[in-house]
Amino acid sequence: MRNAPSWHLPQLAAITLGCLLLSATWPLAAEDRLPTPDTPAHTAAAHADSLAAAVQAHILLGRHDTVGAMAAAYRALPEFRGGSWPDVPEVRQVLLSAYAASHLVAAYERNATAAALSRDGKRIAMALRDGIEVRSLDPDGRLAFLKLPARPSDSADAENPIRLLDIATDGRHILAANLHNYWVWPLDGSGTVRSGNCGDSPDIDAARFVGAGDRILVKCGPDLKLLDAADLHAVLELHDINAFDASRDGRLIATDKEVRAIRDGRVVLALPSNDDTASSVAFAPDGRSLAVARYRTITIWDVADAAANGPQVTIEVQSALGISSVSYASDGKSLITTSSGEIRVWDATNGDLASVWSDNRTNQSAELLGPDRAYVSVDGRWLLTASNWQDGMYTTRSTLWSLAHPDALPIRITRGETELAAAAFTQGPAPIFATVDKFSTRGGVFIWSADSGLLLHRWGEHIAGSAELLPAATGSNDIIVKRSEDGALLRCGFDTFTCARAPASALAALDTVIATPKGNAMVTLDGQALVAKLLQDGTIVWRRELAGAGSGGGDFKVLDGGAYVLWTSGLETPHPTLIVLRAADGATARSFDNASAITPLSGRLVVIATRPKGFALVDLDTGKSTPLDLPGDGLGASALARDGARAAIITSREDTTAESRMVQFINAIATADGHVQHSGRIDAAEGRRTVESVAFSPDGQAILLGGQIVDAKSGRGVATLAAETDVPPFSSRYSPDGRLIFALYDAGLAHSTSLRIFSAADGMLLQTFLTSPSLILQFSQDGKAFVVQDQDGLGVYLVPSPDAIGARARRLLESAGLLAQH
Repeated sequence: MRNAPSWHLPQLAAITLGCLLLSATWPLAAEDRLPTPDTPAHTAAAHADSLAAAVQAHILLGRHDTVGAMAAAYRALPEFRGGSWPDVPEVRQVLLSAYAASHLVAAYERNATAAALSRDGKRIAMALRDGIEVRSLDPDGRLAFLKLPARPSDSADAENPIRLLDIATDGRHILAANLHNYWVWPLDGSGTVRSGNCGDSPDIDAARFVGAGDRILVKCGPDLKLLDAADLHAVLELHDINAFDASRDGRLIATDKEVRAIRDGRVVLALPSNDDTASSVAFAPDGRSLAVARYRTITIWDVADAAANGPQVTIEVQSALGISSVSYASDGKSLITTSSGEIRVWDATNGDLASVWSDNRTNQSAELLGPDRAYVSVDGRWLLTASNWQDGMYTTRSTLWSLAHPDALPIRITRGETELAAAAFTQGPAPIFATVDKFSTRGGVFIWSADSGLLLHRWGEHIAGSAELLPAATGSNDIIVKRSEDGALLRCGFDTFTCARAPASALAALDTVIATPKGNAMVTLDGQALVAKLLQDGTIVWRRELAGAGSGGGDFKVLDGGAYVLWTSGLETPHPTLIVLRAADGATARSFDNASAITPLSGRLVVIATRPKGFALVDLDTGKSTPLDLPGDGLGASALARDGARAAIITSREDTTAESRMVQFINAIATADGHVQHSGRIDAAEGRRTVESVAFSPDGQAILLGGQIVDAKSGRGVATLAAETDVPPFSSRYSPDGRLIFALYDAGLAHSTSLRIFSAADGMLLQTFLTSPSLILQFSQDGKAFVVQDQDGLGVYLVPSPDAIGARARRLLESAGLLAQH
């Protein structure tokens, strides 16, 4: 789900109606309409032109031209116009929205006719006039140029460009084809090329690798050829074929008539004849089932059932036009069909309809079906549909849909045509795909991420448990994570995105892994005990048996500084256990027999709620307990200012006479003596739910109280987060530099959480992420990136600071040739 920027009309009052009309008709390459970089600083004309550029970018963003919006906004920044140019906040805001919504991760200024990504997402091949350019994506660099064999200038094929391109799954070969010929190059540096053609048959309409890449498939009109990739000798030839699919392991080929073994051509499954021609066939990921789409009917067959006693499942699709494509989700449990501008998700086991989407953007005339192709990412989170779209000419556009969150808005990709690839997505944990601009004079190849443009890297769902960044004492941005398949502890580089296995002695069956602040040991919950082990070699430092451990009733936290570990259990019972352990040896440092709740402020300060009623600030180093005169009898969240001099504490009490049973208070105290600087009831307008988080801004001037920003000295409200929802956040915090606020919300959808990013100055909403639950949010030590862990995996994202977004936008736009002056 992506939000367009929220605009404040008074901020745009300086823009005249004429300027708005002008901006609505600007072409993309409109640099000559803006003042030159040496225009004097902060003039009214320069400011007005920047605002006009922001409006133009906003209009382009509304049309889903996110790259055009980025270019329009970036041209109005001081980084492009020169240091004397005014830095207008509205331009920065729309640049952020355009970049985050663009999903663009790389771009190349090439007049290419086709492009293909390697399955691992590390390389891209681009078809140019005289050959194939192969590049690595990160770091960017040219790996090879595969020259096309010379063609006679007077031949009919001389001006016939490459239109199909594929990289083998094993990365050893590249396949290219135009209308009549095909070529295969080995990627061993030899530069040799083998070629073939369809002879007198009709044009080539499919060319791709099968399985790991040892065979290729070429479809010449109704004839289908399977060839050996090494020498192009024929392995299998089939005729009068309409629809086909190859199994993922490369063993089987399915057509609208039958399933055959590729190795020897043996018929594995013969499909019954039918008056309706099959428009699409698709293997399940494991190759055991086959879905066949005929007009408005889908049948699912057991491939091993050679007798073809009938389909396992039959689905009747209610559609004005026939089914144009069918594909399986990565788990094999769901089917996705496209027909007449509608996308449907079905339960493949029983044929029940799960979801319906409508793509009203596509041309729905009788001669053009759309969307007419669909690809599912290997991780099962994304669906990419490629559709014929009438926008002055018939072009192929793509739309990205979230299978994990069907209610999320689709993402439109309007720059370049979607390639007719066998597998549009790469296979890594951060799926990407490529499009080619074949119609503008500038051209271009664009690589898009299925995740937000702010995503730097994602590890898949095999990363489980909790994860925390190693604190600054380690001088590292590494992440400690646990792999779910075998329980192995991994240390992953924040900058390199590579993981190294922890020592063999690391525990392999932990549910929770937390790195201690000094970064040299970890504390883990193991059965009925807490265990501390060195990260270096897994040596046990101490083991402490604790009541409630292993039963789900206890929890622990390593306090800041790494000196203490807080253990709590039985908080819902009359006699909870609240113990503070020394991290060095696991011995009890403090225990609180009369406490009903405890919340840490720092590595040595905690706040406790005492019985029968009261609060105290406790110094764990000295044991000093300072009574606090605070309203209520319940203890909520608390926060400590960076200088340690003040604390903000939420307290509460039951109020059966009020409409809301819980009344909450925000209290600011001096930590030196417990003096209450101000205390007040939390405004009920915050929402029907209780406020669950509190945080100081890094400079200590403001307190973030759920979705409200209040003055730290007076407690008066300063701003409310413009979240565009009535649901209050269940957690909110400042970015390390204090310029942004990150807040987590219940998204109101099944198994969904939203992360919203706001401007700390005024609460303006900048970006929204829709994620899965079990969400953990951490920042890198340098504050330039943050980590979100949810049920889909662990993602590393760029903090949307103006400098970072500007630099990344410029790199992408320059690579695409969209910042060149004319």
